[in-house]
Amino acid sequence: MRFTCLLFCLTIGCAYGQEFEVSSVKPSPPNHGSAVGCRGGPGTDDPGLFACTNQTLGNLVALAYRIDFPQLSAPNWLTDPGLVFDLQAKVPRGTTAGQFSIMFQNLLTDRFKLAIRRETKETQQYDLVVAKGGPKFLGAAALAKNGCPALPSGQSMTVANGQYVLHLPDLSMAVLSAQLAYLVHTHVRDATGLSGNFDVALCWTPENATVPGSGPTLQQALSEQLGLRFESKKGPVEFIVVEHAEKIPTEN
Repeated sequence: MRFTCLLFCLTIGCAYGQEFEVSSVKPSPPNHGSAVGCRGGPGTDDPGLFACTNQTLGNLVALAYRIDFPQLSAPNWLTDPGLVFDLQAKVPRGTTAGQFSIMFQNLLTDRFKLAIRRETKETQQYDLVVAKGGPKFLGAAALAKNGCPALPSGQSMTVANGQYVLHLPDLSMAVLSAQLAYLVHTHVRDATGLSGNFDVALCWTPENATVPGSGPTLQQALSEQLGLRFESKKGPVEFIVVEHAEKIPTEN
C-alpha cells in the first residue's frame, strides 16, 4: 500500500504556496476496495487534480514533506492500515511543484490539526552507487530468466513463495532510492550519478525468510540484476516528528 504511494514522493518539491482551490479529505469507506495510491498534481499528466485513495495519515505526511518513510516519527495509529483516508484537491493553474508541496502540508495541518517538528540526527544510512562492472537494467526478461514469480496484471510489486518481485519500467534513481528506503527501513541516498529513467526489475528473498537460500538477498539482487549496490555510511538525516494529529479530519 505504502509502496505505490511512495512512487509519487519524489515528484513534488518544496518552496512557497497557498491553498488548493477545492479540497476533500475523509476516511475511506469500509468497503473501499483495492485501489491504493496517489496520482496527479504538478509534473504529471493531470496537473489540475491531485487524488489519494486508501492512504494512512503517515503516508500523506511523508508525501507532503518529501521524506523517506523511515524518516517519519509518529504515533502508531498514523500508520495503521485499518485507518486510511481518501483525498482530492483541485490544484490552481500554474502551480509549481514547490507551491504544491506547501499546499499539501497546509491541508494536513488544517484538516488533521497536524503539528510537527524537524529533527536532524546522525544515523546509519546507505548511498546507492553503481557496482563494479557498471549498471545492467535487464528488465522484465531478467525476472523470467531467473525463475521469479509473475507479477499480477497491473501491479508493480508482489510477494509469492517467499520471494519479492518488483518491476517498474520507467523509474529514476531518485525514486528507486526512495522505494529501497521503504524496504530496508533506512534512509537511502541516490549517489549513482545516473540521469534519466530505467527499466527496473528486481527479484529477491528477504534475509529473514523462513526458507533461506531460495533466492538472492536484496543486496545481492541489486548487484546481479541492476549493477548497483549499497554503500553503508553515517551522516545527518532530517526526521519529521509528529507531535499532534487528530484521527478524524475536520469537515470539508
